[in-house]
Amino acid sequence: MFPPFTHKLKPTVFNISVNSMCSKFQLWHNRLGHASYNTVTKIMKLCKVPCIKHFFFCEKCTIDEHHQLPFHDSEIVYTCPLELVFADIWGPSPYYSSNGSRYYLAFLDAYSRFTWIYLISSKSQALSVFQRFKLFAEKQTGCTLKSLQMDNVKEFLALTPYLHNNGIKHRLTCPHTHEQNG
Repeated sequence: MFPPFTHKLKPTVFNISVNSMCSKFQLWHNRLGHASYNTVTKIMKLCKVPCIKHFFFCEKCTIDEHHQLPFHDSEIVYTCPLELVFADIWGPSPYYSSNGSRYYLAFLDAYSRFTWIYLISSKSQALSVFQRFKLFAEKQTGCTLKSLQMDNVKEFLALTPYLHNNGIKHRLTCPHTHEQNG
């Protein structure tokens, strides 16, 4: 069914003296699949491996982080408010607001860059908060909301029928590209 795997992998060899604290950290970093500093430190403590604070340059980690091409600014010019609005939910916050909320739902207008923020206690409130936002923003600006762009979180997918019924274009960002969301 699949062609045989013919590429021969060469084992990775690390020239590390296990006796030194610095090289122990680097060894664990490599063994744990190039895990972050905090992860390696935490695991070393859990395994009762002596650990000193040590930062080192890992060429493999640097190369692996360069997998994404840069995002260029959009050249689209919006001519009136609410042509495109970006929406995003943030939370939970480690702290409660004065009204007991741990999340917020933000709406950003692409034309004016004006931002509306709604404090919410759960992500499930996204639809009702969006309906309030739409009514308020349209009355204040005198314009109709035309497009809403958001990430693919399940709370926003509940808005799809409402957006469709109200003639609002529903735009979703590509996964793992927060740069696309306003």
